[in-house]
Amino acid sequence: MAKSIGIHFFGFEDIFRCYRDNERIMCLKKFIENYHSPWKLILSYHPKNYGDKFLLHCNYDVADLPKSLPKFYRECLEAWATLTERQPSSRDHVMERILWDNKQIRINDKPQFCKKSFMAGISRIKDIFLTNGKLKPWNYFLDQGLNLNN
Repeated sequence: MAKSIGIHFFGFEDIFRCYRDNERIMCLKKFIENYHSPWKLILSYHPKNYGDKFLLHCNYDVADLPKSLPKFYRECLEAWATLTERQPSSRDHVMERILWDNKQIRINDKPQFCKKSFMAGISRIKDIFLTNGKLKPWNYFLDQGLNLNN
């Protein structure tokens, strides 16, 4: 009987998945580069209600994205989410998390993206709290041009 020495050999599936994920991640890196290309229109169309390129900074769950998203782009976003997923290690890290499209912050079991709030500079969890840890008063949000219909 062969004795295990703790070495794990990668199989063909592991190598293929690594190559495929790398290809998908490179696609998204090109997507966020500042130049126009027709293929970017397809990827921009589907997550437009999720903040477009901003989505790549969020703690999203691919399952929350539109079912109409083409398979290739879904695989791109899955690879990106896997690569960028980090567990916060402190309160400060939690406060720096993006508020929008956050799979852990849900209303009616769905993550939210509010373009008007985002455009008003409210994008991180810390943006809705005072330094003492209390929620900012409603007047602060009204001063930002927001209301209950936003």
